[in-house]
Amino acid sequence: MILDDDGDVVYEIAPDAGPEKFLSIRYPSWLHETPVDSVAWCQMWGIAHLGRSSDVRYWKNQMEGTPLTSRLPDPTPVVADHCRRHDIEVFGSLRMNDTHDAQGTPFPKLLYPLKVKHPEFLLGDESSRHEHALSSHKAWTWAGLD
Repeated sequence: MILDDDGDVVYEIAPDAGPEKFLSIRYPSWLHETPVDSVAWCQMWGIAHLGRSSDVRYWKNQMEGTPLTSRLPDPTPVVADHCRRHDIEVFGSLRMNDTHDAQGTPFPKLLYPLKVKHPEFLLGDESSRHEHALSSHKAWTWAGLD
């Protein structure tokens, strides 16, 4: 069985507490009593950041080596080492077309470099940003890459 971990460290306070606390939340001990024998770890999604103690974006961590925090500079090798120690197969996965930034949350503007440098690659434009998310599919998808 594969556990798909989308790597949403943005929502966890654990990276500030260090690798062991991070692992205790992401991969609690009871997990090892389940049929999970593989993990698909999302190594990067463009707009995520820690939010609580850092404005480092996850893409900066993965693409430029900017540490997320001093106690957990990069969660990917921590996850990989943990899985290997517990005889769990681990795969890297990528969120290729994250559109969380379409609504301006958590950021009021596009920040992912590819989207900023090449707005012509997007499915739409910022004129859709202010449409109510529940009333318009366009409001959710305009920031996707075409």
